[in-house]
Amino acid sequence: MCNPRTLAGNRIRELRKGQSMTQEDLAARAGLYSTYIGGVVRGGRNISLDSIGKIANGLRVGPVGLFKFAQKRSCAAVEKDLKQKLGRHDPEVVLQILDLLDASSE
Repeated sequence: MCNPRTLAGNRIRELRKGQSMTQEDLAARAGLYSTYIGGVVRGGRNISLDSIGKIANGLRVGPVGLFKFAQKRSCAAVEKDLKQKLGRHDPEVVLQILDLLDASSE
């Protein structure tokens, strides 16, 4: 299963870049620190409902808009393919590789 924090972080990054905003721009609009936004985008923060609302306002979308994940393939399908290709590797390693691939597709 894909980490929900990673999915949300990727979605926030996608929306932010779609509006040609930097993390600093979003932080200023949302009333949050840019380091906090960076942690959210990397999937390292478990954000509160208050922060979700602030980030959504900063991006000028409704909170639900942060969770409309446009995935061509399900996380389970990608994970299954990676497991088959990587063979004996630990599932946690597979998920780390998936996270790296997500980050590199920016």
